[in-house]
Amino acid sequence: MVTAIRADYAQGYVLPPFVEDWVPFGHPARFIRDFVDHLDLQAMGFEEPEAYEGRPPYAADLLLKVLLYGFFSKIRSFRMLEKACCENLGMLYLTGANYPDHNTLWRFWKANRDRFKGVFRDLVFVARQSKIVGLSLHAVDGTQIQAQVAGRSAWHVEELKRELGEIERQVEALMAEVEARSTDEPSFMLPAELEDAKARREAIEASLKELAEIGREHLHPLDKEARMMKMAGRIELGYNAQVVADGESGLIVAEEVVHSENDRAMLVPMIEEAVVNLGSAAQTTIADTGYSSAEQLGEAEGRGHGVLVSMPKAGREAYHKAQFEYDAERDVVMCPKGALLTYERDRSWRDRPAVRIFRCHSGATCCSRSECSRDRRGRCIEIGLNDGAVSRQRKAQKDGENQALLKRRGAIVELVFAQIKEHMGFRRFTVRGEAKVRAQWALICTGFNLRKLFRYWAAGTLVLG
Repeated sequence: MVTAIRADYAQGYVLPPFVEDWVPFGHPARFIRDFVDHLDLQAMGFEEPEAYEGRPPYAADLLLKVLLYGFFSKIRSFRMLEKACCENLGMLYLTGANYPDHNTLWRFWKANRDRFKGVFRDLVFVARQSKIVGLSLHAVDGTQIQAQVAGRSAWHVEELKRELGEIERQVEALMAEVEARSTDEPSFMLPAELEDAKARREAIEASLKELAEIGREHLHPLDKEARMMKMAGRIELGYNAQVVADGESGLIVAEEVVHSENDRAMLVPMIEEAVVNLGSAAQTTIADTGYSSAEQLGEAEGRGHGVLVSMPKAGREAYHKAQFEYDAERDVVMCPKGALLTYERDRSWRDRPAVRIFRCHSGATCCSRSECSRDRRGRCIEIGLNDGAVSRQRKAQKDGENQALLKRRGAIVELVFAQIKEHMGFRRFTVRGEAKVRAQWALICTGFNLRKLFRYWAAGTLVLG
């Protein structure tokens, strides 16, 4: 009969432990180590701590390895990272059995948070050098991620005004009571409730003044950059996290965080971010209807970027503006019946770009005039500076191959957000302020890419250095 194996706590070992034996070859910790060791952290601006007395500080590369392995392994809390450094074998391997505490990790994060985007860019560049990332098809999209602060504790103009009205009525009632009692009781003192109500009134008035100065309806005093956004069927304070994903590998090739509630102004900035990271834009970048801005489409054309953006469906009316086609060569607009609308004049506003007015002069001879317009002078169409780009985009999407590309968008970029939120468990920022949120999102995207590139590294197709 064999004896069961039990721990012998009195067992001693003559030979010292060898760190290289702690994790097997092909372990993710070795991949993180190889990646960080190939980085030139000094050139990237990482602060190397110095100490002339007392305990020696932890090196920047050691702390960066801890952070990256943590985000790779879905460990993002500084206290949980500290715990992992004592218990997780991968962490013990990366730190060489050193145990940085949560304060040390937090100070490293605080001092170097502006440099994490550089780490992300270097990882994308490595993937590009190894020919894992392609330049054929990219997809851009954004998702709303909840801020660290809660919407219920924010300042809301309507709620503040309602509360201010209630306090005003409370102050009036208390003042009336004070006047009535002060005449009968010379030694009467003001009630504490009145002082408290006046203090709350002053605080609310200050909050309303600040909201009026910045032109906002909602504001959280602890995270003033966060915006009220619709997410998961409710309205919460959050940020708009953007990515550009590669159609071949599924890797994130560009990332950014903005506080705008929609994506309309983000098409060209995200493509340009991909250019910075890869050296060139993709042959085609696809996006959903949220990016269908005439200004952005025109700018993308001007910069030579190939884009396919799902356009909003044209109105069902036979004579909706989308049914009219602008001919730039002849400088005319053609209606669905073939009649020509000619240039009449320009129209301009202070707060938006000028447009050119084209009018139909068919008059009574047009058989569809009653269906097209009630204007006695004939139907007019406004053509903006970028309407030609919109028209060309609609025409391009009638092509079957382009329609097939647009159908691939969700499988490329929405899958990225699904993996980040479901597999990596990241649904809410844990830091406040746009600068810190950007740093955390850069690390999230770096961790996502590391998880994908690990299998390439294990197979020997990812070359570091």
